[in-house]
Amino acid sequence: MVLADGLIKSLEGANYKVISNRTVEVGQSVIQVATQTLADSRVPVVVCGTRRTIGSSPATRIIQAARRNNNSVLVVQMERDAHLDGVDFGTKVANYYESKELAISQLLSALDRHYQSLSAAPLSNEPPGAEPGLDEVTNEVDFDPSAVAEFRAAMRDEIVRKLPAALTHHEFLDRARLRVGGKLTRAGILLFGAKATALTPSATIQCRA
Repeated sequence: MVLADGLIKSLEGANYKVISNRTVEVGQSVIQVATQTLADSRVPVVVCGTRRTIGSSPATRIIQAARRNNNSVLVVQMERDAHLDGVDFGTKVANYYESKELAISQLLSALDRHYQSLSAAPLSNEPPGAEPGLDEVTNEVDFDPSAVAEFRAAMRDEIVRKLPAALTHHEFLDRARLRVGGKLTRAGILLFGAKATALTPSATIQCRA
């Protein structure tokens, strides 16, 4: 874990929650925790490519779980002689052994592209000509931070695991698909926008336990 520790600390410093052998609780299996997380959300897997990783059972099982759930697999080659070119791990994004700083920057960029692609994915299956739905992207960019904070404080634990408190409000809105390309959706405006009634005067929000 010595090589991976630097990568983990950098990801945690960028407000990412990392699941690894170092972070799971005593009595838990990193494979079980990772597999459950992958089944519940679209989080990516970062593979630290070392000679030991190639062909190892834990890495293979986690990567298989990621592919079953269409999660991205991002590979960082940690050692020069860890020959990964012929191994179908995932998308290689950086060479850590050449430059730690550059590799971390490239990995963070790849993670950012991953979450941007989720935010930009089509959100509505409504036929052409249908009335605008709550997933429609608007031109509104302003939201009420206090309203977002209050909403996040009341979220259930299983939702918090998918949208952790470490996320900024902007990251939260993007991952929750309430904001796309920096612009709020109608749902985002209804929940957190300052102009909700101007956009949809007759809208009401119902919360059911």
